[in-house]
Amino acid sequence: MSVRGWGGPIATAIGGAVVVGAAQLGLGYGLGIIGWRGDAAGWSAALAWTMWVSAFAVFAGALAGQRSLNRHSSSLPDDDSTVLGRVLWRITLAVAAALGGLAVVPLTALPARTVPTSATSAPAFIVGWHAAAGVVIGLVLAIIALNSRAIATNLIATGAWWALIALVAVIDAAAGGRGLVPAQLSAWRFTGHGVETIRGSFSALQVPGDVWWESLYLPGAGLILGAALLIGAFSALAAARSGDGWIGVALSGAAGPALLALVFIIVSPTLTEAPTEQVTALLIAPYAVVAGLVGSVAMAILADRPRRPAPRHA
Repeated sequence: MSVRGWGGPIATAIGGAVVVGAAQLGLGYGLGIIGWRGDAAGWSAALAWTMWVSAFAVFAGALAGQRSLNRHSSSLPDDDSTVLGRVLWRITLAVAAALGGLAVVPLTALPARTVPTSATSAPAFIVGWHAAAGVVIGLVLAIIALNSRAIATNLIATGAWWALIALVAVIDAAAGGRGLVPAQLSAWRFTGHGVETIRGSFSALQVPGDVWWESLYLPGAGLILGAALLIGAFSALAAARSGDGWIGVALSGAAGPALLALVFIIVSPTLTEAPTEQVTALLIAPYAVVAGLVGSVAMAILADRPRRPAPRHA
């Protein structure tokens, strides 16, 4: 792989990850979406946002680097246009974006270092560790997404949807007189009044008993599953019409929901007296992966069906 022409795309990948990570945190802190609170539920919510921000920053930076590479492709040697050359370029851009995504570590660890919480005795270290884990997840996602437009489309659409949900949740809380209440990743309580909490212990790795569905906020669960299904379907349809490979299109619906489930598993909170919408997002995330897959697989099958020839008229 030639070194000629590396500078622009790599610099774009690094800078893009830094800018996207800082922008997400700026909006998150400024609007109160991300808030470091001492209780276990608030702490887990902020950790989940930390991992999402760092992972998406790496993915977005790599995507920006890929666009820059496409603009400079005419200046690259012929060997960089081979399959192996393209794969190596994409890995290089993903690694560069991961370096830029590491900027999220101090931007999250420093604000959390003085938070009094019973969840941990070393808040800055824990937050920094989760931010770094998000960078690693983002690196893997970036490599996959740069090789599948369908998966990249699903991640972008999922990220835009979660940002919209968080913004609406914060506006709803402010309009209801509750002030700037930190939002839950992918969740919003849009019916009822006040903040309802659920007593008991809930973990991402363990279903809480035989009647766990009684702990769900059903409208919120429907919103999460419905969004995963529709985003998976429409993202896959758009990619299929653009001529993407069948396997990538079929699997693309799992990308965004899988990131959500993985974040909750790594954060692995054991929540007590948590907001009902947070418990719902925690327990429903694995099923959102299935819903997303149903949407993308359905669209892949429909797009792959041979078209019937138009009937001939005598």
